[in-house]
Amino acid sequence: MYMPHASKYETAAVIVAAGKGQRFDTEEKKQFSTVLGHPVIAWTVNAFSRTFCINHIVIVAQEEDISVIKNEIMKRYSFFETLQFIGGGASRRESVYNGIASLAPEVGWVAIHDGVRLAITPELITAVCNKAHGHGAAMLAIPATDSTFIASGKTIDKYLDRNSLWQAQTPQVFEKNKILEAHQKARHENFHADDDGILYRRYIGEVHIVQGDDKNIKITYPGDLITAEKILKERQDYPE
Repeated sequence: MYMPHASKYETAAVIVAAGKGQRFDTEEKKQFSTVLGHPVIAWTVNAFSRTFCINHIVIVAQEEDISVIKNEIMKRYSFFETLQFIGGGASRRESVYNGIASLAPEVGWVAIHDGVRLAITPELITAVCNKAHGHGAAMLAIPATDSTFIASGKTIDKYLDRNSLWQAQTPQVFEKNKILEAHQKARHENFHADDDGILYRRYIGEVHIVQGDDKNIKITYPGDLITAEKILKERQDYPE
């Protein structure tokens, strides 16, 4: 059985909303786009605010966006007073690091989540938190369903065994001091990764998998907003 170094299970969520959305191809940043009348970022925060294992929420955003999120978006909702806002960095890795480094010493664990993965549920958040608290690190992922291959240019190099492939999701939950150590080592080596599980696995140790949900989508393209609307409309669980 894993024995955590942190004395408490106090867990903070670091929600990363600092991306520029280059693939979204609209003037409006995707975290500010609306689904069923509510901004994407509000849907995301709403799920974490209703999760009992989360004690604190930090939103990481670009400095120029923080006032918009605070004064034009989040003040509409009851969870506004519980939020902390931190400026992002030049890359996702830097933004996540800023969020983790801002946490109070008594926070023992951190759940890192993409701000535009708006259809996450409190049940999935709780499941991955519980797995991390028992093993040190855990992440949501779903089995790959399509054939996957490595390509050289426009030709296939090698097919990969689909049965051993998973697609990463968030949140990913880690003992705070351990993932902070991983980020510090990555900064020292100038090693970049789009996924915090990669950093933890490279510098610290094993990351356990909790099976996620294909409805836990990430807004990448404008058409994803239509898919998200269908998912969230079925739940009737609107931010308040």
